[in-house]
Amino acid sequence: MRDSSNNNLNKRPLIAFIDASGTFDSKDRFFGVGMLILSDVGEITDKLQIIYQRVMAISQRNRERALQNFIDKGDYQSAILMLKKSYHFELKFDRITPIKIRYYKEMMRLFLSNPNFRFSAMVIDKNKRGYNANFFTTTWEAYTSYVATLVVNELKNLPNHEMFIVLDQINKPKNALLPLEDTILEKIKKRCLKFNQNKICKVVNALRIESHSNLLMQLTDVLLGAVMFDFKDKAGLISQKLKRKKEEVVKELRNGLGVDSLANNFTKHKPVYFHVWEAEFKEKQKSGGSDK
Repeated sequence: MRDSSNNNLNKRPLIAFIDASGTFDSKDRFFGVGMLILSDVGEITDKLQIIYQRVMAISQRNRERALQNFIDKGDYQSAILMLKKSYHFELKFDRITPIKIRYYKEMMRLFLSNPNFRFSAMVIDKNKRGYNANFFTTTWEAYTSYVATLVVNELKNLPNHEMFIVLDQINKPKNALLPLEDTILEKIKKRCLKFNQNKICKVVNALRIESHSNLLMQLTDVLLGAVMFDFKDKAGLISQKLKRKKEEVVKELRNGLGVDSLANNFTKHKPVYFHVWEAEFKEKQKSGGSDK
């Protein structure tokens, strides 16, 4: 009997892992949404698991040393507080330190070596001319709206594919009528109707997860973090101390894509699909959303 497993693999829906950076209800100048799209999750997860174990071992040793230091100093209260503190290890751009750089660079090379991967990021600069700060009042509103915008924008380039979206968990406001998944799906549907794009709106379902539970969500965080780093650096918001911690990882991604900076509107198709766009705003618009 003929093995049809490869054919079945080709029919798999795409899986999109979506993460956000920054908060709207704060003084953060930049807010970003990133989406990693792929269909075969097994092999990349196996390889990420090796990196994860190595970085986690470093973090555990650092934690054990800090705990022992408290005990040696007789600071038992701090030791107890550390032991009581909930600890979920994950790979995150914000947690890159010099001793971990080589492993995060390996993550970038792993991503760049998979030509079937796609990554897209949408960046919102709240200082941009025409931006209306009163349109979105909560991170929930901004996150769900910009996720819908990003998903529909990518579906235009993938008209023959179904997509399952995986969302990073965020806090739901008390006045929100629908769960996160249903809110996103409803906004995607409305955006497709608005722009007469029903044929490409093939999002089969959505699921929220905690980022520490999934390595592909963590990869999405690191990729988006690199993009946000360059936008912040371009705006003069990155200190030299922070540059020393993160620059090498961002440079690994820049060099792999063949760009001088990730803080531009650009699309690369090789070695992987990588798309970044900064939202533009109409001068007299009533909304604070992107006009794209």
